[in-house]
Amino acid sequence: MKLLNNLYSIDTVSQSDEGIICTIRLIAESPIYSAHFPMQPITPGACIVQMAVEMYEEFQVSSTSEAAEPITPLKNIDIVKVKSAKFLHAMIPGGDREFRYLITPKATDQGGIQLQVVVTSDDVTYAKLSLVCKEI
Repeated sequence: MKLLNNLYSIDTVSQSDEGIICTIRLIAESPIYSAHFPMQPITPGACIVQMAVEMYEEFQVSSTSEAAEPITPLKNIDIVKVKSAKFLHAMIPGGDREFRYLITPKATDQGGIQLQVVVTSDDVTYAKLSLVCKEI
């Protein structure tokens, strides 16, 4: 199941030198929150990771890495490895809060893409992720 429009909606998408910037809102009425947790809903870490992958699939960009070679965007991707996942604050749905995903792609030696993801809202960092992905 795609989480887009089921768990979150996208308000804006832009591209910077760093990568893709998506501003999203969580959908408080999502059935995921009735299971995780009904009285105090929190966005599951697996969903935070999956949202980043979906956003990259939807809004791929071709940017350059620190090396001279351009990154070739992959169409449909799967996570090969979670290099790191730091969940620093709970992402709670509701209200007018917007979350900002900054997704920075970087080519890997194996022909995949490493996604560096930082999730923020206002001055608070909610998650920092490093994901190695491949085309499926």
